[in-house]
Amino acid sequence: MTLWLDDEIKRLLIGLLDGALTRRGFKRFYDYCYHIAYAYLLSKKECGKLYFQIQSKSSLDLQDLAIDCIAKLFEQDKDNAFPRFSNWFRKQFFDPATQADSQLFLSLKALVLSHVQQELQVYFRNVDPEG
Repeated sequence: MTLWLDDEIKRLLIGLLDGALTRRGFKRFYDYCYHIAYAYLLSKKECGKLYFQIQSKSSLDLQDLAIDCIAKLFEQDKDNAFPRFSNWFRKQFFDPATQADSQLFLSLKALVLSHVQQELQVYFRNVDPEG
């Protein structure tokens, strides 16, 4: 059993890649990405593996960090397309529409977690350049 509707991830992703996603659909897709990032950061915090200046008692700081970490994923090009998502999914799957929803979710999760990790490294480098 999944926490989303049947083929919802596929429908949202295909809409995003084709530029045919409604505002509500975009919000739903964004929420998936945000929750993946937030859960990852929360688990790092709980395990004590998050840099001390990022950690705080307030979950709002972690929520803000999750938003900041996924922001670049949603940058658009001159055609209002989302090149990071397009490049990732079209490189992994010739035709994402033929993939199972669960496979697309796992791929989305890998992309988001990878991007969050990259953004954390940039943050660490800016906060403590000497390492």
